[in-house]
Amino acid sequence: MNKIYIKIALTLLCVAGYMQNIAFASERAPKTKSSNEDTKYESYFYPEEAKQAGAVMDDAFAIAQKYAKSTKGYKLHYKNDGATLHLKRDKGAYIGKVEFKIKNPDSFDGIINMIMDSNGPKNLYDLFIGGHVSRMYDDSLVIIQQNYRSRVPCWQRHFQIIANIVESSENEVAILFVSPNTNGYNSRTHKKHVNPIVESANSFTPDVRFQTDFMNPRVSEIYVNLAAFFIKRKPKYVKVTFIGSVDLNFPRCVSDKSIEKMTAGIFSAIFKLKHIFKKE
Repeated sequence: MNKIYIKIALTLLCVAGYMQNIAFASERAPKTKSSNEDTKYESYFYPEEAKQAGAVMDDAFAIAQKYAKSTKGYKLHYKNDGATLHLKRDKGAYIGKVEFKIKNPDSFDGIINMIMDSNGPKNLYDLFIGGHVSRMYDDSLVIIQQNYRSRVPCWQRHFQIIANIVESSENEVAILFVSPNTNGYNSRTHKKHVNPIVESANSFTPDVRFQTDFMNPRVSEIYVNLAAFFIKRKPKYVKVTFIGSVDLNFPRCVSDKSIEKMTAGIFSAIFKLKHIFKKE
């Protein structure tokens, strides 16, 4: 597999599932040296922050593996042509598990690149506006920001997220996303967010500000409790499994049923990868 450099993006929230009979490495991928002098200069001033971010993502990786391997509590929400979406409630949050195969083993690198590309979500979400890297600790650990239009006219949704890639082998990669604690600044919120899934993220508070054009009364923040893609290349196909939990930061008057439906819609968009990369 070609060496992967984080241009980054978050293929919004979307996430992996059901990784039976797979053992991933327990450590994050070795860091590669950046060729960008400005990036190296910037990263030099955040060694302690980088260490904290790495610890959060270590936790996220271990937690994602457990959700991926487990079958307990999940209910089938969608099944078609070998692709499945399961949902369950855990610790007060919805957990989604998506699983499917792409019958094109040559698509392995392309899938990874699309997930990591800052404009990759435009292939999956028609509401995507744009994203950028706001802090780079090294080539496999960064913070990114992304912005989406809301279906409510004139409103927008945005988020910050730590992104990390774990390369277990030439044919096996995990890509992880978790929102840091941004309760103290940056956006309008309906309630204080506490991550119930990756609890160590609650104490990680990097001072990374949203872009000026994000700072207006019609922008609200969403939070990724956990998003994890597990991508494995086999001789005849690529297996994509995807675990996710997101806090959509809706007012308390919005029903759980509505939140479940919208969460399922977000996770279902990941199925588009199957059609984008199918073998012609």
